[in-house]
Amino acid sequence: MYLEGREDMRRSEKVPIFLAGAVVLLMVTVLSVRYLPIMPVSAVDSSDIPMTVNMKRMMLPLVGRYFPSVDTASLRTMAEELPYIEKARVSYSDGTLSLRCVRKDGYIAASRDDAYFISPDGRYPVSLEDLPMLGEIYTIVMTDDIDAFLSDAADDETILSIIASLDESGVDRRLIDSVEYGNNNKEISGLSLLLSDLGARIYVREAFEASDIAGSIEAIRNEKRGLNPPFSEYMLYSDRLVRF
Repeated sequence: MYLEGREDMRRSEKVPIFLAGAVVLLMVTVLSVRYLPIMPVSAVDSSDIPMTVNMKRMMLPLVGRYFPSVDTASLRTMAEELPYIEKARVSYSDGTLSLRCVRKDGYIAASRDDAYFISPDGRYPVSLEDLPMLGEIYTIVMTDDIDAFLSDAADDETILSIIASLDESGVDRRLIDSVEYGNNNKEISGLSLLLSDLGARIYVREAFEASDIAGSIEAIRNEKRGLNPPFSEYMLYSDRLVRF
């Protein structure tokens, strides 16, 4: 009886030692996977938001590494610190490291020297070098005086409504060279759309439906079809388009 008891004690003492060894071995295996030459990163891309210059700076240094060694949590955190990204998720497939993004609602206000992302939760500086990519998904309002715009017009309900309607209109953005804001002329202050290919500028003083801007551009296109008229300026009201 005494000998059997000692044997049982020895077995019970070995169990926790075995379990501890198994845990250590598992941890070593998991950690070592990070450094194994598997799942190489040969390219990077993004979805929902074009790859901006700042996103490239985060992701391109990861090309040539192996996906298990990528700190995906840190990459996701850095992406979500960009003012136009609501949420981000990192994935890997066939050699490509992808950043899947949910973008924030908003628009860009920019001058020659500064640019800001305007969203319901604040105003955030963005890099001028990112504007070409951001312009593919956001309306960019150009102004000569960015400080005056931020102070006087950035949160104006009419301007926000106009931008929202423009975003919903489905108009080919390549037709609109720029959306501009000026307040140096009381008669035509506010937003204007420059349409160089159609030789026209549309001033907007009132909120409008999304269909109005598409219809106005089509009306100008029809008016100038087959002709080479001089540059024309129009005023878009809530119920009509007037050339002046």
